[in-house]
Amino acid sequence: KIISNNNVEQRASYNDKILRVVRGLLVYYGVLSLMELFHLLEKLMPLSLSSFELKELLQEYANYDCAIKCIDSYILLLDVYDEEKIILEQYQRQDLDFYPVNLKMAERAGSLGHEPWNLTQKRFKKYLMQNYDFSSEEAEEILEICVFNIKNDLGIAEQIKFIQNFIEFSDLDEVNEMSRKLSELHNNTRQWVIKGHTPRELFAEEKKHLRSLPNMEEEYARDKDGTIVRTQEKVGRNDPCPCGSGKKYKRCCGR
Repeated sequence: KIISNNNVEQRASYNDKILRVVRGLLVYYGVLSLMELFHLLEKLMPLSLSSFELKELLQEYANYDCAIKCIDSYILLLDVYDEEKIILEQYQRQDLDFYPVNLKMAERAGSLGHEPWNLTQKRFKKYLMQNYDFSSEEAEEILEICVFNIKNDLGIAEQIKFIQNFIEFSDLDEVNEMSRKLSELHNNTRQWVIKGHTPRELFAEEKKHLRSLPNMEEEYARDKDGTIVRTQEKVGRNDPCPCGSGKKYKRCCGR
């Protein structure tokens, strides 16, 4: 069977697009099993290859490009420091869906090598340039490494240690200010251990499901004699805690 140049070019273009989308998905999630990746790709674009063919394509790509690597049945970004930790953390959050990424987002992240910078990340870059005289390129490089450190679940102390490779802090106040900036960056960066969500997003979602603690003024009042009396039924120690945590009252606010 004769294969035309057009068919070869179309196939090469299609493979390039798949690889770009895969890189983008891994920017958001860090590590994916082959089947997780295959199902995510199916939702984003029409696939004309099997999961086995996808694995072959990725293994061939990983042999000559340093962006991704294949380990057993997992595909991961080379920037992942500890894939076993990421896999375990994601597994322990089975009730949490992967942050939804559309085709345009995946392709763009795959082309850039990182997600488009959000407002907090742009502010951090500006802070570095204004306070430490870094060029735009230098500040961008530091920002990118900080973001990938956060994605790898590195703490603030480890980040400060990394920053000291570029900045000599003059006093403790300066260190504390950088710690605050890094904390804000951490809370607004998409992290692999929480499947591409930011800590701020998850915190906002959890708050929706928590009930406020009882208002003491509403729970108690004075009777005609001026005696303070309870107006609401007393919470039993084995009752669900009114804060909405799902724990028993005696193991939560009743301690």
